[in-house]
Amino acid sequence: MDRILDTDQSRFPLPLAAERPAADRVAGCCRDHTLLSVAVLRQHGIPSRSRVGFASYFAPDWHHDHVLVEYWDGRRWVWADPELDPAGDWGFDGYDIDPKAGLFDSAARVWSAYRAGTIDPELYGVSPELPIRGDWFIHDYVLIELAHRQKDELLLWDGFGAMTEDLSTADLTLVDEIAALLLAADDGDEAAEKTLADRYAGDARLRPGPQVHCMSPVSGAESTVDLRR
Repeated sequence: MDRILDTDQSRFPLPLAAERPAADRVAGCCRDHTLLSVAVLRQHGIPSRSRVGFASYFAPDWHHDHVLVEYWDGRRWVWADPELDPAGDWGFDGYDIDPKAGLFDSAARVWSAYRAGTIDPELYGVSPELPIRGDWFIHDYVLIELAHRQKDELLLWDGFGAMTEDLSTADLTLVDEIAALLLAADDGDEAAEKTLADRYAGDARLRPGPQVHCMSPVSGAESTVDLRR
């Protein structure tokens, strides 16, 4: 977040609320919109985190990979999509998305549905026009969801640990267990929340190590990134 803000301020040393020329703004994806929102909320002492999953409101019959903000309003956790214009005609409140409405599902919930045979995994991915979709993609997003929940808000194209593009090489039981724990934690199970934190800290397959494999959709280049630097 520091680097993003520094980039903005190097172009426009103005308060953040001031208008910038559209062509010169710092561009970002849903993860970046959420990262800024979570940073602002935490700065003001409001518990918040990023939620990784799939949204169904951008295109008919397609579930785009997406990241939302989840924050505590004093009574409950609220899902909000900072990419949506509040004045837009979306047909729902984008700043209080009902978790039961099927508009957005966490990666853990989608993985569990796939394992139960109730969804077509080929309808979940980056775009209907791209091959970045399917069972392996959902599998990897469960691990990204876990990382974000543990406050490692990685890029969506960072690869680490047990991620794979071939489920024949994957430990499916491992991701089944993590998905079940994530869903239990969402239901308020504090023991599941603690188990997730313990497993994340203790199992190198579940978290980024000193390095991640970055597959940038902007440049098309693949590189190894040293997170310590």
